Amino acid sequence: MKQVVLNNDMNLTIPEGFSEITAAEVQAMTACNGPAPMWNIMNKDAHILITASWVKTGWIMSHLLNAKDMAKSLRNKYNSKLNVESVYGCHYGDIYETTLDGNKAFAFSCTYRAYSKEENTIVDMIRETVVTKIGDVFYVFQSVCRDALKENGFHSFHEVYDSVQFAAAA
Repeated sequence: MKQVVLNNDMNLTIPEGFSEITAAEVQAMTACNGPAPMWNIMNKDAHILITASWVKTGWIMSHLLNAKDMAKSLRNKYNSKLNVESVYGCHYGDIYETTLDGNKAFAFSCTYRAYSKEENTIVDMIRETVVTKIGDVFYVFQSVCRDALKENGFHSFHEVYDSVQFAAAA
C-alpha cells in the first residue's frame, strides 16, 4: 500500500488495486460539470472511485460553520442538481455522525442510477460522503461505486478514510 500526504496536513493510504487519476479523468467518467475533487483514486477493475477535497475557510466562516452544516449543504446541493423524477433520480440517506482520525465527522449516502458508456446501459450506483472540519479547513471524502459492488466499495473507502491521520487536529 502507498502512503500519500494531502494538503500538507493529512496522511492516508491508497489500497491495493487503486491508482491516482486526474480531475479530467473524473470529469470524463462522471456527470461532474464543475471542478473535480482535488485528489482522486480509482480501482478501474472494480469500478470504485474515491475522492478527497478540502477548502480553507475565512476566520468568520470557520467560526460559523461546522462539519454537520457542510454535510447538509453538500447534500442539498447534490439533491438540487438531480431531478428525483428522472431515470437518474436519487435517494439520500440521513446524515449521521461518525469520526475521522478521532475527529467528529458527518456522513450520508446516496443511491442513484447512471448511464454506463462501456455497457450502454443504466446501472445502480451508490455514493458515500464523509465531511470533517480540522481548524478552518473542511475535508470531504467520497466514494462512488456500483450498488452491486458496494461491499467491496465500502470496504475500500473505509480502508482509505480509516487510514487518515491529520498532522494538527484543532
